[in-house]
Amino acid sequence: MVATTNLTNYYKFTEDAGNKSVVDAHGSDDGTASVNTASLATTGHITGEGAFEFNGSTEDIDFSTPLIAASGEFTINCWVYVTSITKTSTLYAQYIAGNAHRFILAFTSADKLLLQIGSAVVGGTAVPLNEWFMVTGTRESDNTIRVYLNGTSDGSISNSTTTLQQNSIFASYGTGAFIVGKIGNVAIFSEDIGSSGVSDLYNSGDGLAYPFSAATGWGGKIQEISPGKVDDVAKADIKKIQGVE
Repeated sequence: MVATTNLTNYYKFTEDAGNKSVVDAHGSDDGTASVNTASLATTGHITGEGAFEFNGSTEDIDFSTPLIAASGEFTINCWVYVTSITKTSTLYAQYIAGNAHRFILAFTSADKLLLQIGSAVVGGTAVPLNEWFMVTGTRESDNTIRVYLNGTSDGSISNSTTTLQQNSIFASYGTGAFIVGKIGNVAIFSEDIGSSGVSDLYNSGDGLAYPFSAATGWGGKIQEISPGKVDDVAKADIKKIQGVE
């Protein structure tokens, strides 16, 4: 199972309030929405977590820090729902126009994934419309940058360009390319979690709720207790675990 050891940020987007605060459930990098979160809140893909729905013209989430480091491995992962893509639409950015180190994870007008750090990799598959799908971007130890669609690698290039250390933005790049659609379950790691980790997060299309445990409970039985001296309460609890009571 994918570990949270190198998870740096996680955004459930469960906020639904009369303020603009967006909470980092794992780290300390909270964001600020352009409108009250009650205007963005919607049902997400993963049970127990939410999503934000953006209008494609004015709504995004800003951060006071870059969430992707200048160099080294990373993974950014999220679930997305769009009904149409009529222009380049941004999921995440660290952006200054014309800067050769700008970072953009987006969709092209041809409905394909794009990950740009200076130069860009474009996915080979059009994203599905009118359903939830999972988007992942990574940089590997050999400086390969890669995009995944629904847990499957969809394109890669070699790219050692360092990432612009500019404040992060979800759902636009700050001055344009706003997305029309829903975004949820955003996870950022300071490592490449690899194809197996991406597959874990996809979880056969069900997704994986933070903190990434697919287990629903322990199904085993205690076979023996040693040295066997336990009080009545403990004995009762053991019987419950064993399924005797």
